Amino acid sequence: MNPFEYLSWLLGGPKPADASAGLTYAVLQATDTLVWAVREGDTWHRTDQVQGSGVRPLQADRVFEARLFGPEEQLLLWREGDGELRHSLLRATEGEWIEKPLNFVGAPHPLGGSPFTLRSDEAGRVTVVPHGKGVLTAHLLEEDPETDLVRIAATRFVKILDKE
Repeated sequence: MNPFEYLSWLLGGPKPADASAGLTYAVLQATDTLVWAVREGDTWHRTDQVQGSGVRPLQADRVFEARLFGPEEQLLLWREGDGELRHSLLRATEGEWIEKPLNFVGAPHPLGGSPFTLRSDEAGRVTVVPHGKGVLTAHLLEEDPETDLVRIAATRFVKILDKE
């Protein structure tokens, strides 16, 4: 698996040969923007490409983390200090997962025919997110054999929750 191929795919390049059909959503964090993406076939539709979204254009060299996810797995990409991309694949079947919703806030304002909605929080900050109520997250719990204390070892995004 080549993480640069996956980042290129998110930015409009070809789908990597080993890409899973289950990766249906993505969220990318860059130094100057946050971008959501929804997959249709082999193409990603991103919030920065939607006219009127107000989301800054995504630039590959500014991306420091990306999560491509679906119900069964999440591919996490992150950039190290040396500029290299690393990756980690988390699957639902590994360990004990506890699911919890992370709800979007504010009244939804659909952006034309796109798969995205404008949301604003109580402070008036506007975010562009996929249509839905929020993101279902899953936390991998791990018990320390020495102390018997449980901690969250990893968190992954699972899916976008159904529309309102």
